[in-house]
Amino acid sequence: MDWKIVKGREEQVKEIAALYARTIDALVEGVNYTGWQRGGYPGEGTAREGVAAGTLYVAQKEGVIGGTVILNHLYEGAYEKGEWAVDCPYSEVFCVHTLVVDPACRGQGIASALLDFAAAEGLRAGMRALRLDVFEENAPAIALYEKKGFERRTRVDLGLGIPGLKWFYLCEKLL
Repeated sequence: MDWKIVKGREEQVKEIAALYARTIDALVEGVNYTGWQRGGYPGEGTAREGVAAGTLYVAQKEGVIGGTVILNHLYEGAYEKGEWAVDCPYSEVFCVHTLVVDPACRGQGIASALLDFAAAEGLRAGMRALRLDVFEENAPAIALYEKKGFERRTRVDLGLGIPGLKWFYLCEKLL
């Protein structure tokens, strides 16, 4: 059975938050490309807001949530510096946020499936592009994004103020 991607539901918020916590723990114990820390982003508030807005999607199979993604029109201010291939308002762009795969489910194609879903959902909604940012040293994520058709457009400082996390690539996939 394949992973089914659906909108997250209110009753799943705590389970999604627990997935975020497991992911952060695994990152902190290994190479933390994201800079995420327990008690910060992403957390239960992230899950609750995404579910309430109808923008958080979960990959699930047999009652297990294996991954999540948020698709919306919200972007960091540094995106204004982006050298984008398509010049359009953000109402015509899905920004990809909080692409997370449960450490116990890695290697099952969940991140790839979530990105494929984002592209299909973007096309269905009439979006012209998908955009995201990725830390310049996050080689695994960059490789995945490029495999899925994203192109690096601009290198920017997102202004996060997190030591060691200054430069990010702004990436875009045309739809």
